Amino acid sequence: MRIALVLASVPGYSETFFRSKIDFLSGMPGWKVMVLADRKATTPLLPEGIELHYGLGAWSGVTFLKKLIQYVWAAGPIKIVRLLAANRASGLGWRMNVSSLYRSIHLLSVRCDWLHFGFGTMAIGREHVAAVIGARMAVSFRGFDICIYPVKHPGCYRLTWTCTDRVHVISDDLRQAVLANGCPSSDQIIKITPAIDTHVFQPVRMPEGEPHPWRMLTLARLHWKKGLEYTLEALAEVQRAGISFTYTVVGEGEEYERLMFAVHQLGLSDRVIFAGKLPPEAVRELLRSTDLYLQYSIQEGFCNAVLEAQAMGCLCVVSDAEGLAENVLHGMTGWVVPRRQAARLADQIVAVCNSAQAARAEMVQRAAKRISGEFSLDRQRHEFVSFYQ
Repeated sequence: MRIALVLASVPGYSETFFRSKIDFLSGMPGWKVMVLADRKATTPLLPEGIELHYGLGAWSGVTFLKKLIQYVWAAGPIKIVRLLAANRASGLGWRMNVSSLYRSIHLLSVRCDWLHFGFGTMAIGREHVAAVIGARMAVSFRGFDICIYPVKHPGCYRLTWTCTDRVHVISDDLRQAVLANGCPSSDQIIKITPAIDTHVFQPVRMPEGEPHPWRMLTLARLHWKKGLEYTLEALAEVQRAGISFTYTVVGEGEEYERLMFAVHQLGLSDRVIFAGKLPPEAVRELLRSTDLYLQYSIQEGFCNAVLEAQAMGCLCVVSDAEGLAENVLHGMTGWVVPRRQAARLADQIVAVCNSAQAARAEMVQRAAKRISGEFSLDRQRHEFVSFYQ
């Protein structure tokens, strides 16, 4: 089995989903994995022996010309002509057709059984490549691909559905979004949820010692879709309710200035810490000492961080955004609050903080047990092997 995984760049240190998938698939007897990256990563991490192809990059320079000649020679004129003809038959104008060839040229020389686009948007304009090289086509859809991008570009996946053999989603809500955006058959959609290394993320708690303020945490890009402004508004209400807490946000992003100003206006400057980007070891240490994990996103495909928080014994309150309501079972392994309703989020946080310690401990145990049983890497590996067979 030969699998070619198409990504924007080679997975780096923090991209555990793709790194884990590449690692275990390449270790399967008789299986070969190739990574076809549109651009180079600053700190790529791949197992030894993985075949790697980069896209052309910038449209100038000696390096560009050398790569262009190399890829055209490797692909051969027949595949190039077939791709251009297929694109033209699908209605692409000459500019889009040239763009498609430019973005696809490093894919045309590959021999594989499956050409798998790691994100739905990456398949747009390259829908015919798999057929041209004689491979089956798979596409993975995350939250942005199917919940945000089609809002700006209606009908963008019309051609994708006709060319794709198998669709991968990470939650039931995303499955419904794929169908709502025109996928003609639910039979070709396979759900494989994210997974974590349950040997690394375990419910080992720090000694409690003296009573302390509630330690709350969110791991997220500072981006509008993470709902952090609603979270801060809710925490202002929690503070007015007399709950003592500290709230740490780990991550970077373009909303930093706006969120810092919100913290100031809401009177939370002595409560909220923006920790920036932290290495995985430091994140695990924070999770180990966290009491309450918050993920009040406006849009979220599934969220590995919530899996990790539950596995490490944190109480979790999340929004009902897409896969989060499947990640956390309301009232069983945590609490799910409707999106964009800061007052309801505040009420839920206050209720959790005022609940009995025994009830909280039981919730933590149920959550950790479910994560260990349903979201392990071993289970995910078995599902992906089945996906390609």
